[in-house]
Amino acid sequence: MLSLKNLSIGFGATELLKDVSFKVSKGERMGLIGENGSGKSTLLKVLAGIMESESGRIDMKGTVGYLAQEPVVIGADEMSGGEKSREALKKALGSDATEHNLYLLDEPTNNLDIDALEWLERLIQNSPASFIIVSHDRKFLDNTVTKIIEIDSFTKSIVSYGGNYTYFREKKQQERENELNARAQYEKKVSDLSDSIKQKKVWARTGSTETVRTDTEKMGAGIQMDRSTHIFSIAKNLERRLAKVHEEAPIDRHIVKALDFEFLPTERSGTVVFEAKAVVKCFANKTITIGPINTHLEYGDKLAITGKNGAGKSTFIEMLAGTITPDSGTIARAKNLSFGYLRQKPLIETQTVLESMPNSTREEITRTRHLLSRFGFTENQVAKPISILSPGERSRLVLAQLVVTGPNCIILDEPSNHLDIEALEALENAIRSFSGTVIVISHDRYFLERIQPNKTLEIKRA
Repeated sequence: MLSLKNLSIGFGATELLKDVSFKVSKGERMGLIGENGSGKSTLLKVLAGIMESESGRIDMKGTVGYLAQEPVVIGADEMSGGEKSREALKKALGSDATEHNLYLLDEPTNNLDIDALEWLERLIQNSPASFIIVSHDRKFLDNTVTKIIEIDSFTKSIVSYGGNYTYFREKKQQERENELNARAQYEKKVSDLSDSIKQKKVWARTGSTETVRTDTEKMGAGIQMDRSTHIFSIAKNLERRLAKVHEEAPIDRHIVKALDFEFLPTERSGTVVFEAKAVVKCFANKTITIGPINTHLEYGDKLAITGKNGAGKSTFIEMLAGTITPDSGTIARAKNLSFGYLRQKPLIETQTVLESMPNSTREEITRTRHLLSRFGFTENQVAKPISILSPGERSRLVLAQLVVTGPNCIILDEPSNHLDIEALEALENAIRSFSGTVIVISHDRYFLERIQPNKTLEIKRA
């Protein structure tokens, strides 16, 4: 269905892919993964004909359907994020995903509820078309794709793995361990040879001039060599061996420590964090009523909020946070309650990345720069205005802000939508070890399994 040969793609001055070649067969379903900024969305746009590559050739058979990461849905002003996503999917895929021969889907699971996710999985599984799917939903990838293609940001290449996401993770972990072992063996060999060369040269400079018998002498050639010259010759041979070792050096990715962070509350809130009684919110223009909702949360609880798209999940947590007032009912909050809030669409500020972080002294700014680098913001990127950050970069920035401010209650609204898999795994670990209160809206089944909520609240529309 699709053949790429020596394709190179850049974005501005940034090289994303270099001389990439791969094929997509009829009926093949591929999951395209890679860290934020690696070029996944850009590649799909090139394949869809929206952007041009810098070089290379693309051969396509049949027609192509494309779903953008942030689809535009006409008349969607009053729709929830999930409702917009489902409408965009219906428009792109139709009723049975048979209109096109190849579908390019960029984060199709964003905001979808469980029913919609299962509908989309069945549609893809039963379609005769080929698919290339960008998604951070690991369970969704396990259930839909037959191959994983990963963008390797270090080599600017694409690596293919037969099988679903779970298979890819196992193979990737083994490859990473093999790379690290090979690199360790290489560095030990270089160190040993370098030490030996240095030692031999010291001996050559300080050694005696006593003659020794060489192998050639033993064979009757009768050639004699002064000991210093002999040792120096050995050092030269070792240097040639060292040069050969360098030529065959395994790949050095300059692997940095995986993203790892903790949420540490600066103070503890009261024991009863929220007490919501008969909370109701009405939307006259949509004739929709949320509630009545009753819930009781204590310090340290991890609450998962579920419900269909448009049920009012985001509205309810905004009421908990106090940014929306309920039409009836009451919400009592604990003393000393401090919020850390990751919204579906983090607010775009006019500040730069560094300016958005709470710091004032030179020492604090230095620590902040170091923290931001762990979240993927390099020395140059901290000066970028937030308005031009990608959705994934904004979400990472909010997580960095939560680490610095130390809230005792963290609210996460669909965190899987824009975070890459590395950031999601780090967030899962941070939530599990967090001593404070967590409220999360998510339809990411893998994510919910990992954070292990002890309470669940289903929101329904009246």
